[in-house]
Amino acid sequence: MWPPRCRRRSPCGKKDGLVCPLATTPVTLVDPAAPEVEPLYAACAAAGVPRVKIGFFPFKPGDDYWGLVDAARRTLAGFARVGERYGVQTVYQVHSGPVLGSNCAGLMHLLRASTPAGWARTPISGTWCSTVRITPWAWR
Repeated sequence: MWPPRCRRRSPCGKKDGLVCPLATTPVTLVDPAAPEVEPLYAACAAAGVPRVKIGFFPFKPGDDYWGLVDAARRTLAGFARVGERYGVQTVYQVHSGPVLGSNCAGLMHLLRASTPAGWARTPISGTWCSTVRITPWAWR
């Protein structure tokens, strides 16, 4: 469970002029139905934090790559629905290592079957390729 300070519904830091453009979750948070997801998105919405970066989809040698990609696409769509309810964008970041989306080609595999209404893509300098913002309302 998230610490109490993350569950309260106050704009933490705003009175001090602090801006928090992104909340980062544990790298293992890749289930939109996890019990901490709804409270996290609600707290971010209440605090004016517009984006949540979720964890990474791991894979190991011998895994069914395309099966994992299909499952990850469904999971990302679930996060997009949660984000739409709270007006908070979900971010999936390109990351090195044995994770889906570890390079531009892998990221393309995650996005290939997506429609523009379900995704936005934003290049961020300092990463290998780009960061994906899952924003259902971005292209409407």
